[in-house]
Amino acid sequence: MRSISSRIDDAGYNDRCCPWALVVCRLHGHLDRCERVVVAFARNQPTLLIMGEADQNRSLILCGGPQGSGSSLISWCFLQRQDMDGVFDTAHDMVPSISSLSRSDYTWCKITTCCFSTRELIDYFRGLGWEVRPLLVLRDVREVWASLRDKQYGRNGTTAEDPPLRLRLQRFLADWHQSVAEGWATIQYDRLIHAPRETLQQTCTALNLPWDEGMIDWPKEDVDISDSRYGNVNFLRSRQGGLLETINPANSGRIAGTIAPQDLEWLETTFRDFNTSLGYPTQRDVATSNIPIETASFAATRRSEWKQQRTSNEKTMANILPQSLIQRLGLR
Repeated sequence: MRSISSRIDDAGYNDRCCPWALVVCRLHGHLDRCERVVVAFARNQPTLLIMGEADQNRSLILCGGPQGSGSSLISWCFLQRQDMDGVFDTAHDMVPSISSLSRSDYTWCKITTCCFSTRELIDYFRGLGWEVRPLLVLRDVREVWASLRDKQYGRNGTTAEDPPLRLRLQRFLADWHQSVAEGWATIQYDRLIHAPRETLQQTCTALNLPWDEGMIDWPKEDVDISDSRYGNVNFLRSRQGGLLETINPANSGRIAGTIAPQDLEWLETTFRDFNTSLGYPTQRDVATSNIPIETASFAATRRSEWKQQRTSNEKTMANILPQSLIQRLGLR
């Protein structure tokens, strides 16, 4: 049985009272197989989640990792399985909304460690009744840092939705420590590129999943995936017929771009244990930028752009509309 979501106001909720009994009565047709009722609030709107017996046993494979870690490739591989469906990628500044999928045995969701840590989202979804199986994507953070500097989403900002790059990687490091302590499944991007079948088979074993050849052959298109709205556009455009045709081991391990000297020192000091554990060199010969450190700034954030755009719009309105109307609209 699928989880059933019902807005409570549709089932008898109003501002004057909260007749939960009426809610239950109107949904009595589903309650004979109901094991758990969860009430959640979104934008002050209560939502009733009725979870059936099958839903209680459903597993969520929650894949986390830093932006620029190659997690889109891994997400695509797992969503090619015949027994799995879900979310290809999520907006990094939003908690993903995941529904139970009746046509699959397992639900998949890929997140990136930016505004939220993987640990936080594991706890969040477990609180909603999911049996969460975490999978953490690992990659040399020097490659990740250099890659993020050239990406539109790699803003080195100072706001909640565009946090500093160092803070994002500190969250990832905490996730890695947690994965070691709790025995999460992990997958190393470099190993996937050089030994794709073996790496994916080992990851499936760690997640207690059977092997599916579709993870190599890629029989599905994006329209066959329930939620493929977000994700790496470059990957979706450049992918070939299957995994072996898409990956290029010759490009693995390269650091594209430069890193500021103090940032490189911070990365190699902070992630020394991480690098040693995974077989990465503790120090690498990396091209450094002219500036000593890349400082996080508000100017790099989307909030700064929105503020500038609003100021520009208000100036335009001031030149067009009468002063009395501007005051009534609260534009000044």
